[in-house]
Amino acid sequence: MGIIIGHIYSVSGPVIVAEDMHGTAMHELVYCGKEKLVGEIIKLEEDRATIQVYEETAGLGTGDEVFSTGKPLSVELGPGIMGTIYDGIQRPLEVIADQSGGSIWIKRGVSVNSLSRETQWDWVPLPGLKVGSLVAPGDVIGTVQENSLINHKIMVPPNAVGGKLVSVTPAGPHTIEDTVYVLETQGKTVEYPMYHTWPVYAPRPVREKLPGVNPLFTGQRVLDALFPVVQGGTCAIPGAFGCFAPGTKVLKANGETILVEDVKEGSTLLGPDGTPRTVVNLTTVSGPTFTVKTTVAGRPLSEVTVDTSHVLCVESPTTVPGHVRVPNTDLYHIPVSDYLALPAEVQAQCSIAQFRSKTPAGTTTEAPESWYYVAGVFLGDSSRDSSDESDELVKAIVGDAEEKFAEFLDATFTADGTPMLPMAALALPAACRRNLLAGMADVAAIQGGKTDAGLLVPVPCSEACLDAAAALAVSVGLTPIPVAGGLALAGPLEHIKPLLKKASPVECRDPVRFTLEPGSDMECKGFTLDGDLMHVLPCGTVHHNCGKTVISQSLSKYSNSDCIVYTGCGERGNEMAEVLMEFPELDVEIDGVKHNIMKRTCLIANTSNMPVAARSASIYTGVTIAEYLRDMGLNVAMMADSTSRWAEALRECSGRLAEMPADSGMPAYLGARLAAFYERAGRAAVLGAPERKGSVTIVGAVSPPGGDIGGDPVSTSTLSIVQVFWGLDKKLAQRKHFPSVNWLRSYSKYTNALEPFYDEHYPRFVDLRVKMREILQHEEELLEIVQLVGRDSLAENDKITLEIAQVIRQDFLQQNGFTDFDRFCPFYKTVWMMRLILEYYELAQTHLKRPGKQSWAHIKTGTIKAFRLLSQVKRALPSDGEAVLVKQFEEALEEIVTAFQGLAE
Repeated sequence: MGIIIGHIYSVSGPVIVAEDMHGTAMHELVYCGKEKLVGEIIKLEEDRATIQVYEETAGLGTGDEVFSTGKPLSVELGPGIMGTIYDGIQRPLEVIADQSGGSIWIKRGVSVNSLSRETQWDWVPLPGLKVGSLVAPGDVIGTVQENSLINHKIMVPPNAVGGKLVSVTPAGPHTIEDTVYVLETQGKTVEYPMYHTWPVYAPRPVREKLPGVNPLFTGQRVLDALFPVVQGGTCAIPGAFGCFAPGTKVLKANGETILVEDVKEGSTLLGPDGTPRTVVNLTTVSGPTFTVKTTVAGRPLSEVTVDTSHVLCVESPTTVPGHVRVPNTDLYHIPVSDYLALPAEVQAQCSIAQFRSKTPAGTTTEAPESWYYVAGVFLGDSSRDSSDESDELVKAIVGDAEEKFAEFLDATFTADGTPMLPMAALALPAACRRNLLAGMADVAAIQGGKTDAGLLVPVPCSEACLDAAAALAVSVGLTPIPVAGGLALAGPLEHIKPLLKKASPVECRDPVRFTLEPGSDMECKGFTLDGDLMHVLPCGTVHHNCGKTVISQSLSKYSNSDCIVYTGCGERGNEMAEVLMEFPELDVEIDGVKHNIMKRTCLIANTSNMPVAARSASIYTGVTIAEYLRDMGLNVAMMADSTSRWAEALRECSGRLAEMPADSGMPAYLGARLAAFYERAGRAAVLGAPERKGSVTIVGAVSPPGGDIGGDPVSTSTLSIVQVFWGLDKKLAQRKHFPSVNWLRSYSKYTNALEPFYDEHYPRFVDLRVKMREILQHEEELLEIVQLVGRDSLAENDKITLEIAQVIRQDFLQQNGFTDFDRFCPFYKTVWMMRLILEYYELAQTHLKRPGKQSWAHIKTGTIKAFRLLSQVKRALPSDGEAVLVKQFEEALEEIVTAFQGLAE
């Protein structure tokens, strides 16, 4: 493992100080303590080294040994990278899972190889390569067909000296540790395997930096047409959290209710299985909201106000297009913005997930089930009070009952003696909840009789415990109906009989249907949870705690990059799990052949419940892998989601080092670190022969607190560095406009650099883009005038501008990701749609200038078929092929021209 050269002097969270560290270097990899926790030296002072540990440091103490490795934090680069998911320091999570014996937790100090040593790869020497020839760093020696998409080039490491080629292993199957070539360097022979290591903080050298010349196509018209990014460029996109309106009640793990604005970091909330979920982060978001109104069997249950990025926990018996079902359930995690875009027939099948406690939780589960029937009897008896006689009766019935159950029973009184159903009842096992309700219903003498909904069982409840009683009813499959003096429990007879007979453990229930109604703009509160990120509201419905970044994932699925490196830095674990579930089901078509998208993807997962310090390494691990793939001559897209969480890791370590804080507690060197990261993007002519050119495009997601990009130091520093900004707008999402990219706030500085490409392949595109942006900008000005004087007061040419701008917004910029024709838009289709819309616009403006009284209403009526074509052309299926679509577009153009010729006659 190494030589013991030091001992721990102090421990402060992820930062430790070790003494007797003579001979070590900055950024050197070390192992700490008996469990050999991975760490990195970040500061040296005399014989003491400050070490950033990438794992939980609980259990480390002064005097524990520190082991040196003599090398910096590095990654292994070679065949086997694609299709693998790593943690922040390139440990393969699938291998770790196998070693953990089925545990969902990563053991501390686990040490595994980043690349498989057992897999056999078909090694093929480079044709024409001769023994005795001179080779230099970066030269390609041979290839390995990693999969049907990636032909992996085996290169001389850039930090090698080079020399004379002594021998090359013949073609055949080999592991990555087998020697495949030997060089003679300065009189010594050096054997080289298929892989090599590279320090993550050192950019890989290139022969020459080149300007970007080709666009990175995303398949989203608003991005490809108006705000393009080059292959080798940098781009920023804001992420979002889903939040609740102030005043919303959530359930703590002990069953108590708490307002969302009172939730603190470290608070524990009730999970959908009855176990706790810990709050690990808080956020505030301002913007448009929606009210989620839930009903059971047609009767109102609850209302809760959320922002547009809030994630709904939806159950559906049928497949929800564009979303992946949680394994072994009917559950989907769907953001509000995505749900609004679903077809109506799909929405009709959806219901909100309900609370289901599968395991005993709380402090009262040891008591016999019948004791909870007794508690229900006392709750249902409206004449009960908190007199001494009642206390004596409780003791006589319960006897020497388990003390904690007695505490539960005492909690059924408020301070003034009013019967009170404690929220802790929600955390009880199903049988106990059923008995509690049975006692309340039986003592109420089953008043109300039969209805079309089943039986009505009035349960006397005070206003203070209506929420708890309703949630309890939903949790066992009943419909809670508020009535005078209490709560009625309704449901089909098969729901009621098990309750009253206390016989069946089966929990059958009516689905909780819901609708979304637009609300006003307001400030919402949110939080990030550990585990599965779900929690329970007092009404018994299950909610997710936050939203997700969507566009960066669509880039991974549909962009024209050769390979993708997706780095989830401090993001939610289920988001990375969703990527793992979605990507194997997605295909990318190249040269008419479909390939699984995982073949070109490498995932770096450092989730929010992993150690904070490892976040800082995950970004560098991802970009180093991307540079290695670039050196093969590939165009690589790297998604960093999100750089804000990476900056939080820097702030954490900076605080532990007692460094002087800057804006928002961030370290003063934040801007320099961000710039150094984004500078590793670019297009380059790489080292070695044969000549190769590759690129690394970096798309960084930022998640500013409260959505305030202007006041967040990470966002402002990022925007001063990147050349493209795709600004998301929640008001567009509220209007069901997706992608919700604000065309007035977003920008791209690559438009001039890409003009030679457009002039060569799409000669009219530049003029079309300029004209389209002018129309959208003019529309914004006209809408202000319309608010003052009305649309009828506008000039006729301005009316045309407003109408065509609406077509651009609704039929061009807006895309439906759940349809075959609009999920991905090839660039030739984008250009043709622009051409058709603007051709109609120019012809209409020209006709308006003809002699005589002309009006927009007359023009539109006379060319109504051609006008409708502008909306219909987007339904052309890309799968039909470019030739078929171009022919359809040419026919549409001819029809538009003919319509105006007929109008002129």
